[in-house]
Amino acid sequence: MICIYELERRRLQALELLAKSPPPSQSEVAKQLAVARETVCRWKRISDEGGLEAIRAKRRGRPAR
Repeated sequence: MICIYELERRRLQALELLAKSPPPSQSEVAKQLAVARETVCRWKRISDEGGLEAIRAKRRGRPAR
């Protein structure tokens, strides 16, 4: 099972790769990270709309006591 912070690391790595000049295609990034191209597209869109905070891992579930 992949932890929530590993997924965040992947999302941030994808954005870092896309920020390079010249940027690789979203398909190339998806291959490097072993995710679907649509996933990379979604991460990019979320980042464009809400910045890095929108892409960071969010705690879910019931708060600890």
